[in-house]
Amino acid sequence: MSLKSKTKSQGLKANENIESYVTITLIEEDGYVRLGYERRWIFQCKKYSKFPTSTNIINEINTAKQHYPDFWILVVPLNPTASQIDYIDRLDKSNPFKIGIITLVDIESMLHQFPEAKDILLTGRLTTEGAE
Repeated sequence: MSLKSKTKSQGLKANENIESYVTITLIEEDGYVRLGYERRWIFQCKKYSKFPTSTNIINEINTAKQHYPDFWILVVPLNPTASQIDYIDRLDKSNPFKIGIITLVDIESMLHQFPEAKDILLTGRLTTEGAE
């Protein structure tokens, strides 16, 4: 049994969202595909200096709905308050797709665990050692 995944992303320009498609395929030893599905993720990435207003968040979610995502993730380079996180949780319960948040603490933790990911944040590309 093997599991294959493929990700296709768009975006990464200034103040642009990242739309990512993740395809998962489970292949049995006999070569037959037993499970295959695709998930559409939208990462709302902007250089916020303060937490976006509820109106701004609702507008972004309404725009995302046009793309029929499975997940909408707000990525904020700051640490929201408990009430702001609770607000995102309430939105998650009232929409047809999953809604989540990635905070500054989450970003720092990911960069600590995967330092090579810093290039993705700065340039939009994953560079490898020795690459020209």
